Amino acid sequence: MVTQAIGNQSENKLALIAAQHSSWYAFWVVLRCFGGFTTGYFAALLLYSINDYLVLLAPILYGWGGYRLQFILHDCTHNSLFKSHRINRTVGDLAGVLVGVNFARYRFTHIWHHRRNGQISDPQFFDYLGNYSIEGADRLSRTKFLWFVLAPLFGLRLFGYLKREVSMTSIENRPAPRVPISWYLKFVTAQLVILGGSLLVTRNLFVPISLITGLCTVSLFLARLRALAEHQKIDTYEPDFTRSHEFNIFDFIILYDANFNFHLEHHLYPYTQSRNLRFISELSSGTTPSLPPPIGQSMFKTIFSNFKSLRW
Repeated sequence: MVTQAIGNQSENKLALIAAQHSSWYAFWVVLRCFGGFTTGYFAALLLYSINDYLVLLAPILYGWGGYRLQFILHDCTHNSLFKSHRINRTVGDLAGVLVGVNFARYRFTHIWHHRRNGQISDPQFFDYLGNYSIEGADRLSRTKFLWFVLAPLFGLRLFGYLKREVSMTSIENRPAPRVPISWYLKFVTAQLVILGGSLLVTRNLFVPISLITGLCTVSLFLARLRALAEHQKIDTYEPDFTRSHEFNIFDFIILYDANFNFHLEHHLYPYTQSRNLRFISELSSGTTPSLPPPIGQSMFKTIFSNFKSLRW
């Protein structure tokens, strides 16, 4: 579906739109995403200063804030957020260091996701139900679906993620980038500042532990929800399946930024600035053959619809 032609009639217009770039857009995306990260951090510390028990919200706030940096990582991976490749690498590397993601390996994995989207060789295939997609929904129950969705909150998604990142040496004989010692030094320094600062302010070891917990659970939980909304088809297995969603304010606050709701358009034009995806969607609706329109419902509703289609 993603790879089918859009049609020749508006192809030139689509190409012109895809080539457009806005520095102001890049600035606002960076401000929102890094702002979400710092807001989650300082909000966690502020809540602790109000009441000791409110620190229980710290993993949620900081996990959400760390999750927002994924959209910086993603757009910089495609060298589409900024015009300069150097700035994309620098900003992407900074975002990765803050949440423990090596930018070069993230880019390697994600580019192969685009090349093998929805196939077993897709390195992100198991982020959206994996073998259940191929073996059929009849093997998937509501209980298994719920467990798949909630497993990251128990830290179980972290093990699979670390296993992939540590053990992956190549994909289809293409060597994966090695993580240099300099990156580990930057990562440790950043974490000493972030977690050490929280400890100095609150004088409570539980606070930095709760922040780490949020990154390892809540962030990966939100990423799994969004991946299911974007790529999972329950009734049949369809390689290269991707869907888009209409703008929804609740989704925007919780699940995405940078026009990630136009995910089909992104897979068709992965190297255009995400600012252009909405315009591409609007223009391509009049082409022959046309793209399927974005689903006029929340990503959460899409996930719940998939859940309802299963049996206990």
